[in-house]
Formats: sequence, C-alpha cells, structure tokens
Amino acid sequence: MNKKYINIGIILSLFVLLFTACDDDYEAPGSDVNHAFITTSFGNKTNRTQINNRVNLMDFSKGVKSRTWTFGDNVVDLDYNPIASSTEEYPKIRFTTPGQHSVILTQTYNGNVWIGETETSSASYDTTITITVVDSIRADFSAVRVQEGTTLTNAEGALNVIEGGREISFTDLSTGEPNDLKWILSRPDGFRREVTEAPYTTKLNSVGNYDVTYIASSDFGKDTLAFKDYIKIIPSTDPMILESITADKKIRLTYSRDVEYPAYCDPASITLNITNDGNPVSGITVTGFSLDANMPNIIILSLSNEIYNTDEITISYDDAVGNLVSADGMKIDSFTDEAVTFTTRKDLFEVTGFDGTVENSTNYNWAYAWWGGEWGKYNIGNNVSTAEVYEGTQSLYFDMQTNGGAILNFRNDAGTNLNTVPVEAGKLYEGSFWIYIEEQGTEASNLLWMLPNNGWATMMGVYLGGTETTGEWYKVSTRYEATATEDLSFVIRGHNPTATGPLKIYIDNMKFEELERRP
Repeated sequence: MNKKYINIGIILSLFVLLFTACDDDYEAPGSDVNHAFITTSFGNKTNRTQINNRVNLMDFSKGVKSRTWTFGDNVVDLDYNPIASSTEEYPKIRFTTPGQHSVILTQTYNGNVWIGETETSSASYDTTITITVVDSIRADFSAVRVQEGTTLTNAEGALNVIEGGREISFTDLSTGEPNDLKWILSRPDGFRREVTEAPYTTKLNSVGNYDVTYIASSDFGKDTLAFKDYIKIIPSTDPMILESITADKKIRLTYSRDVEYPAYCDPASITLNITNDGNPVSGITVTGFSLDANMPNIIILSLSNEIYNTDEITISYDDAVGNLVSADGMKIDSFTDEAVTFTTRKDLFEVTGFDGTVENSTNYNWAYAWWGGEWGKYNIGNNVSTAEVYEGTQSLYFDMQTNGGAILNFRNDAGTNLNTVPVEAGKLYEGSFWIYIEEQGTEASNLLWMLPNNGWATMMGVYLGGTETTGEWYKVSTRYEATATEDLSFVIRGHNPTATGPLKIYIDNMKFEELERRP
C-alpha cells in the first residue's frame, strides 16, 4: 500500500514540472532582488590582522553585474605577488605593511540595490572596508637604573652592574601591539620571579648574576627575548631600608636587601607594644630571629605567645642591643614604634568582587541607588576621580550639595549590583576606609556604609562635625558583630543635612574584613 502512494506522488511531481516548464512568464518570487552582502574572514570581529596574514574578502551579494575590489598599496596575493585590484567574488590577499588599510569594492547591479532592509534608487554601490594591520610581534624592552638614571645594555653576558636593593625599571618596546607581557628574572640557584606588569620596577636583594627573559604575545603570535647573565648584583653601601612589617602568627621585617645571620641577634633588642580593643596585652616577647627560606631579605620573629589580627602592634628595635646586619656588611639601624600590618585578614569586598580600591572602576560601576529627594543632590555619574588618591591612581569622590546627600550601589561591568557580603553569626568584622576632606560646612554631616538587613540600624562610617582637618588622608574604621549567618546588603551613603556648605570628600581603600577574636 505504501509503495502505491509513493508512485502516485512521483507522477504528480513530474506533471507539475512539465506544466511549469511550458509557462514562459513564470518567475520565482524574489529572484530579481539585488541585495548587497559583503564580509571578510574576520566575520563579526574587529577587522584586525597582522602583516602577511591571509585575509579573505567575500562578496555574497545577489544580482551583481560587475565588481571591482581596489586594495591600495603594499598588498600581495597568497603567493606574495603584488596585486592592486581584483574582479573575483572571493579574493584572498595579504597586507605587507602595518597601519590602517582601506579596501574598496565597487559594484554594479542589475537594478536598484537593497542595503539591509532598504531599497536604494541606484544600481551601483561602493563599500569601504577598513582593516587594521599590526606589525609582527617582536619582543623588545629597555631597562634603567632608577637611582643613577643610566640605561642597561641589552646583550647576552652584559652583566649590568647594580648595587643590591636599588630599583631597576623595565619598559616594553615590543612591536606588534602585544596584549600579554611577561618578565622572568632568574638565578642559577633556582630563584625565579615572574611579573606581567608593564612598565615594571623592581629591586633585586641578593648578590649574584641574573638572567632575564621577556615574552610578548598577542592574538597573532608570540616572541621571546632572553639574555643570560644580564644583571650582576653587587654589595651595596646604601643604608638598609625597612620596607614593611607584616604579621600572621609571626612578625616579618622586610628589608631592601638580604640580611646576614639574624639568628645571633639578641631578642631583647626588640620591644613589642600590643593592645586589643584599647586594652594592653602583656606577656608576648620575641624569642628568636630567622630568615625566610625563599626571601633572605625578610627577618622572621618568633614569639612567646600567639597574636591575633585584632591586635594593634607597634615594634621597636635597638641597635645598641642587637647586631642585625645586611649580607654585604651594613649595620641595620634602630627604629621606634613602627606599626605591624596583618596579612591574615580576609577582605570580603575582594571575595565578592567589590572594588574597594577603586582601581578597576569606572563611573558606570558606581550607580545612583535612586532614593530620590535630597539623596540625589551630589555629582551623580562623576564619582571616580584621579585628583586625590590614597594609593594607586583612583579614588571615589563625593561632591554633595548643602542639605543634600548621596546613595551609591556598586555594580559590575555586566550591570549586576554587588552590594552584599557574606557574614557568619557570632563573628567579628571591621569596615574601614581612608578619607580626604576637600571642603565641608560648619555643621554635622556624615559618610558611611549602611547595612540594611538589621532595619537600617547598623551603620559603619564616620561622622563629621565640621572641625576636622582638611587636605590630608586619614583612616576611619568601625566593627560589626554578625547576629545571623546571611548575605548582608549595604549601600554607601553620604549625608549633608544641616551643614552650612557643600561636603566634598574622597574615599579610598575600602575594606570589610573578618577578624580574629582574642580569647
């Protein structure tokens, strides 16, 4: 039964074909449409390539009577023969010089041409395609002794002499517009430092010979420049500089270059002053000195009892009691009441993607929260500034009108508000930021974070009475004990309700950190 139906269908199809073949007046619908459609091998991407790369040009237009591609100078075919023009539908070419190149396609159609969804009144149409051609990737750099202002020699075995602990600045000179750069500094003993910054400034603390490798990459290729025995670090006569003091469960003193035999130093040469929440903490002393196994410019202090990241610690060293020296024989001088910074605090802003440093933000990321009324009386849309910064290159700027205010959410580049932090019941947290007052009235105003999950009762920030010092940065902080495990939402609020003038302030380095309780 199925076979009979199939045969009948075939007969009917043949009949239709014969009938229509005899009808000279029939035309398939839309067969005479003249439509422009020109593209390249780049597709929807930016028309960007590297010199000598293959580029496909494609004319998929309908109703074309004639066409001419005009390429301009410094263009060759795939066999590297010069080519100035072509009448092919799909020519393939290479550009032999970097820069902006224009390819022009001139077409004549059988009738009026359609461009997209619009019919023109002309049978001719010209298309210009602009193609950016970048040079081949060739890695290159320059290096300068910062203190002396002299340039290093780029050569194998150059052994550019630099005193230990002095800065060296590297600058990218690569061609081909690389978007991924990597510096590698290494020594035969296994030391290796990789950095992707450009320009890049560093210090080398240990005496010895260093190799340098520089890798420049783009979407089109990669090139490597390597020099063995490029730098020779020699002993220095410069004073030893205490660059930082940090702590986890031990305290670390980071110096500008390597330290020699700290284990022989008398622990009594170090004095610690420790408080927690304003209360003195006693019974913690230094019991010994050692060197970091991987970074011999770092002295590690062992302690008699545990310290916590809620402790506020200052440290002093007396060189009349101790005998700390650099590896090149320079005495380490005394210092008094230097603050210790804990590295064990987890910043929940970093965890959630909130840009508390404002370094990676644009005005788009700081959105008006649309409270209306007085809360919109500030510089909406112009909140990221480079005029005053505590650290880095950007800060957050509030220019609030008299009797005005500001309400901001932080959102990522996709437009999603990032205004929650995860907290756990019973844990202690600290919110902090640095503030710079440019101008304020004589009455009270405030700048703070609001944590609204608790009925807007929990607020963290600073209240200004109109007498604060202007023109300098200072840190403000407050602590919060979580009453529930939740995602705690917040906004940044500035309020200038009763002041006699505008409030103009910068804030930077915002943090919301999880703390350790001291038992």
